[in-house]
Amino acid sequence: MSSGGEWRPATLDPVDKIYRAYDGILNGARYVNDDQDVDPITGIARIDEDFLDGRDNDLDGSIDEDFAAIGQQMFSCMMRDDTPQAINTAFAEKHVPLGLECQQMAWPTRSRASRTST
Repeated sequence: MSSGGEWRPATLDPVDKIYRAYDGILNGARYVNDDQDVDPITGIARIDEDFLDGRDNDLDGSIDEDFAAIGQQMFSCMMRDDTPQAINTAFAEKHVPLGLECQQMAWPTRSRASRTST
């Protein structure tokens, strides 16, 4: 794997972008069944089953209604290695797609060294 352009958004659609969230955002409570849905086979509550990416990942007709927001600021995006843009990226070595999808999240944390005591 390289650090080049082999990973791209799934499509060129504006929905395929980097999403921003924060702890306490609507539908982003962690460890909570925000949308009150259950697994149709087991009857167990489906908790935080959505990934924040602008799509209906759990096929319940709602978009990003039950994801887990982490920290004071969080970013998420979904990328693939088999898009036309990734395949046609010009490098010395041709990109061979494996059909992989990456769901990436990033958030800051506070270190103990940054805390001040009064």
